[in-house]
Amino acid sequence: MRIFIKLLAALCFLRSGISAGQVLINEVMASNDSCLADLDGDSPDWIELFNASAYPADLGGWALTDDPQFPRKWIFPDKILDPGGFLIVFASGKNRSGGPGSELHTNFRLDRDGESLRLLDANGIERDAFRLEPLPVDYSSGRHPDGADNRVIFPQATPGRSNVTDPYSGFAEIPSASLPAGLYPEALTVALLADAGSVVRYTVDGSEPDSFSTLYSAPVRIETSTVLRARAFRSGMLPGPVSSASYIIREKADLPVLSLSTDPDNLFDDDIGIYVEGNGTAMGGYPDNPVGPPANYWEDWERPVHIEFFEPDASGGFSEDAGLVMHGKTTRNLPQKSFAVFFRGRYGMPLLEYPVFEGLAVKRFSSLVLRNAGTDNTVNEGGVHFRDGLAATLISGLD
Repeated sequence: MRIFIKLLAALCFLRSGISAGQVLINEVMASNDSCLADLDGDSPDWIELFNASAYPADLGGWALTDDPQFPRKWIFPDKILDPGGFLIVFASGKNRSGGPGSELHTNFRLDRDGESLRLLDANGIERDAFRLEPLPVDYSSGRHPDGADNRVIFPQATPGRSNVTDPYSGFAEIPSASLPAGLYPEALTVALLADAGSVVRYTVDGSEPDSFSTLYSAPVRIETSTVLRARAFRSGMLPGPVSSASYIIREKADLPVLSLSTDPDNLFDDDIGIYVEGNGTAMGGYPDNPVGPPANYWEDWERPVHIEFFEPDASGGFSEDAGLVMHGKTTRNLPQKSFAVFFRGRYGMPLLEYPVFEGLAVKRFSSLVLRNAGTDNTVNEGGVHFRDGLAATLISGLD
């Protein structure tokens, strides 16, 4: 009788699917922008579980947490995960674990800068742990193959499916330049340095380097103002982050200098350029009163850009990736147009922290407007480009 009871208990234990190592955190995305949408149309981060056993797993009462102080932070409802099956849990903060056909949403979100996840069974025993490292938007980290011990990076994520896309062990290191970006009185030569085993490719037209860009073999001579952008490539690894450095040559500046670098097509291509008339669906003139040929600059298009800011005395500045859109109304028709720069998590930092405006208490910005002076722009009509600034300065002491 005792043998029979023990066998029955063992069978129930196997069928319950809670033996160690059966259910694993298989793939995680902590910065989801367009990879996977929930039923609300949002794109929250997500966690994929995988049942690596040959038995169904009963997840009722199991827990996920990103905080060791609260090991049972979010509790699974009654849920059976089939052998070899996958389960997506959105890390949205919406806290949903409803009825049939509904999605699972944790009561916490993931930190794109890195953190640790833990999976615990109904008895509070840790079944898996997963360390998240900072990754670009729409990149995931996971196991390859499914359920394996090694952790890799997937540029092409597979939520709810087997991890069969190309895996990478990491990123190549970012190259460094022998001279810092800034203003220089004469031409100069810049060397690019990278870790052993990597090759460096670079551009001087503002575009991000790819595998077809110029191969670095000797220091780069810079005779005129140039943005030098470089990236390291290494076998078995993803291309590293892009280093960007603007070298402003023979330009005296008593005011701060701002440099924008992006692929020229993002501004001037007829199909995708935001600065030109091009082939936009809106029309020139006012958007609601079309006049003239189609104009891309009326479109609500955003393009990636790198922005650098230099103080005139070289005392500080910043260098960040951001998004660039056209700004303004009728002044978009002028040859010189206004830009708005948006700092977003998918580019890098969600906020800029820098005292851009002298004497202003605000030091954190989600966006900046690079204004063409509006109606003070047209020289033929007496435009001098600084009336708004002058007026703001004259009344700055008033309440």
